[in-house]
Amino acid sequence: MAVPARAYLSIGEVLNRLRGDFADITISKIRFLESEGLIEPQRTPSGYRKFTSSDLERLRYVLLAQRDQYLPLKVIKENLDAMIVACSQQLLVECLHHVQLLDLQQLMARWHQVHLVKSAKCAYLVRSY
Repeated sequence: MAVPARAYLSIGEVLNRLRGDFADITISKIRFLESEGLIEPQRTPSGYRKFTSSDLERLRYVLLAQRDQYLPLKVIKENLDAMIVACSQQLLVECLHHVQLLDLQQLMARWHQVHLVKSAKCAYLVRSY
């Protein structure tokens, strides 16, 4: 029987996944980036960090921006925050569009019901004359 994969990675597993692209990465650096607010892994009840695939990709972005673009951590954090706001706004727009579509569908369904009732009443009145 196979052991199911965890939905999270330990800090050591994150280190191993990044080491191929970032030879100088250390657990201390990952902890430092967390203390600077660039990553926010969840914690287990006993305090161990739990990194998701999103945390790993965010960390990879931070390290690439730092190494390849020489960006300071403050600018990287601002860029990440701006991306989150943009994604949140896009999600909000998509949600509002979906709600509007639902409202429109509900409105059309209600109109159809009213139209059927009126048509039936008109047909009854025409037949009764």
